[in-house]
Amino acid sequence: MPKKRPKKKRIISKRRPQHQSAVLPVYKKKVFLVSTRRSGRWVIPKGVIEPKMTPQESAAMEAWEEAGLKGKVKPREIGRYKYRKWGKTYRVRVYAMKVDKVKDSWKEKKHRRRKLVHPHHATRKVYPKSLKRIISDYFKANEKKKS
Repeated sequence: MPKKRPKKKRIISKRRPQHQSAVLPVYKKKVFLVSTRRSGRWVIPKGVIEPKMTPQESAAMEAWEEAGLKGKVKPREIGRYKYRKWGKTYRVRVYAMKVDKVKDSWKEKKHRRRKLVHPHHATRKVYPKSLKRIISDYFKANEKKKS
């Protein structure tokens, strides 16, 4: 009888980008930011696009888990950015979310802080730098629509 070969483990290439989605949570013309678990830097809710979920659904789930925020995620992407972490490149699609519900308690509250800030302050606080441009452009475009 021939010997069976051991199954190969699927190794994710460090060169192949990992895809994520994020929401820009907008509440009363302000932005909710969340802190990262390790460094405490200010970011927007994001995570890996879950199987069998759209990028928008996955991003909405991250907003709920990371910041206790629920709302309607707009279907159109407002920007993309990439960053490097642990030797991998992550590509993030960003969607706007109009926040309808803000919970006092949420899944990751013990690990993250949440802050509601004016968009101008958000662009000063967020990481990475490319996210600053997305936030700035989004609010500039919405101001023009209202004018």
